[in-house]
Amino acid sequence: MHDGYNIDVLELLPEMMLVVSDEGLIVNSNRAFRERTQLEQAALVGSALASHVESDASELKEFLFNSSRTNQRMLGSLNLKYGNGEFLHCKVEAWTLSPGREAQPATIMLRLLDGGFALDPFVALNLRIEHLEHEIRERKRAQEDLRLSERRYRAIGEAIDYGVWITDLHGHNSYISSSFAKLIGAPEQRGYPNWVERVHPDERDLLVEKWKQCVAAGDDWDVEMRVLGVDGAWHPVLCRGVPIRNDRGEITSWAGFNLDIHKIKEAEAELMEANRRKDVFMATLAHELRNPLSPILHALDIMDEIGEQEGSAEYVAMIRRQVLYMARLMDDLLDMNRIALGKFELQRALINIISVVEQAVEASEAQIRNNDHKLIVRSSDVPILVDGDLVRLVQVVANLLINAAKYTPSGGTINLSLSEADDRVRIVVEDNGIGIPQDQLAAIFELFTQLGSSKNAPSQGGLGIGLSLVKRIVDMHGGSIQALSEGLGSGSRFILELPIATSSVPVTISDGTKPSATRASRRILVVDDNEDAANTLAFLLSKSGNTVHVVFDGQQALKSMSEFLPEVVLMDIGMPGLSGHETCRHMRQCAEGKNIQILAMSGWGQQEDKQRSYDAGFDLHLVIPFAITELMDHLAAVLDRAKE
Repeated sequence: MHDGYNIDVLELLPEMMLVVSDEGLIVNSNRAFRERTQLEQAALVGSALASHVESDASELKEFLFNSSRTNQRMLGSLNLKYGNGEFLHCKVEAWTLSPGREAQPATIMLRLLDGGFALDPFVALNLRIEHLEHEIRERKRAQEDLRLSERRYRAIGEAIDYGVWITDLHGHNSYISSSFAKLIGAPEQRGYPNWVERVHPDERDLLVEKWKQCVAAGDDWDVEMRVLGVDGAWHPVLCRGVPIRNDRGEITSWAGFNLDIHKIKEAEAELMEANRRKDVFMATLAHELRNPLSPILHALDIMDEIGEQEGSAEYVAMIRRQVLYMARLMDDLLDMNRIALGKFELQRALINIISVVEQAVEASEAQIRNNDHKLIVRSSDVPILVDGDLVRLVQVVANLLINAAKYTPSGGTINLSLSEADDRVRIVVEDNGIGIPQDQLAAIFELFTQLGSSKNAPSQGGLGIGLSLVKRIVDMHGGSIQALSEGLGSGSRFILELPIATSSVPVTISDGTKPSATRASRRILVVDDNEDAANTLAFLLSKSGNTVHVVFDGQQALKSMSEFLPEVVLMDIGMPGLSGHETCRHMRQCAEGKNIQILAMSGWGQQEDKQRSYDAGFDLHLVIPFAITELMDHLAAVLDRAKE
């Protein structure tokens, strides 16, 4: 503030003038002083007055201290140093320009006189008037800047939907912007002490409690809430604020903004709905693609039963391979959908990893044999136990073997080795196939990643989800998997590691073998609105020595209960009219249906789908497509359990 004063006044005076702080530091000087001492302004400002005079330091300090504590003119003397090293004896007249306040030091005006001339009282008075006028101008300018700043921030606040607010420590608004005032029907910009009343009742208590915690801890305020508008609707609002503190660090009030987030919420809801529809579509797609597979498989089984025309065996085998391939694609698709929904669960047990390898080799044998590959398996002589899901781990290893077969040219070699490494079991699947480009290694386990076509081994198709599914299942088991390759033409190596199980209590070890089942002739009712599926299944069951009756809807099925008296019912879930679930409930209520075995058949295979079937009264939920041998095993097992 004093710089402007010195430029306006001090420069015009012929006498040497200084402005210093009560600590003895030079704040400003005029032209007369600089010319006399031959020093530049930059060298003077901030320097100690004591370095430019020859005086007792303690006396100079006392003189400045006394000058800063009185409104009267103080007189003294000092020897001023010249630029050539000489000294000039000067009389000094001093008076206070501004008193010290808090951390701000006092400033003192010094007039250095060569000789015994006294400072004209009128000159001193004029200087004080000039100083006061300057302070008034600066204060007016600061006030105008403050008003301008307030208008700017108010405009910014009003530009935000629902704007800004200020509250006291009790949460009572002393100011709210007009947009928020209009929303809740409060007097514009006069505050709204009881704004909590406008918050949704479900959120009100929690909001008040959180406010108290914020006030107690001095934390920032950051919440989402719904407020009741004058239109009667609940409006989602993002509310953020910070505490305002005084110079002692004490919180005196809070200030913040309210942001209308209804568009964000609508967008989130739309995204969630779109994601839900996508998940439903994927599951429905898999279900619908499964439906035709069942009668195709059954037709193949019939062809096996009644004999084949000369030369047809090769085509039957081809159809079977393609159907099973489609079934695997659907299984992978459904599994990824379950993982995305967080509904993928492991059925853990203590299992022998050797059984995993054996079953995986069996599952991939057809693919390896068809491509004329040589499979070399190096297993372990002693059991290695892991805590895992047998079916899922077989799926993982089989996927790695089938993947190796897909990308290894005919006649190639696939190696599978099993070993222990510290507290982990290691399974390595290695091939001499087309290899993996270095730039694709990092993404090989990402969803929908597929190797590009190669002139040596064209793309084998697929959805690009197999290895991603493998990675997810391995991660859920606490294991790890990595892919290694030196590039195209160099083959690939997949290393799977799982933690070895440690248990101090007796456990049942699952090796995946199915219990022996007793097969006998049964009276079986087949219920399915898909006539092809129902008839082919009935034919296969009849060929196995069973007495079979077929109906195509739920009403006919209920009528057959008393006429046919079935021992077993195989029923589709998704029938029009009376669904499979409803039909099953009705069957369980009649005398003929209380002690029979009812099995559900469906393309829906998630855990909640199975649970709905059990809740409806089914004894087993079978996911189509299934081979007739698999059905007979399930059927025999269910009947054996019923005897127990």
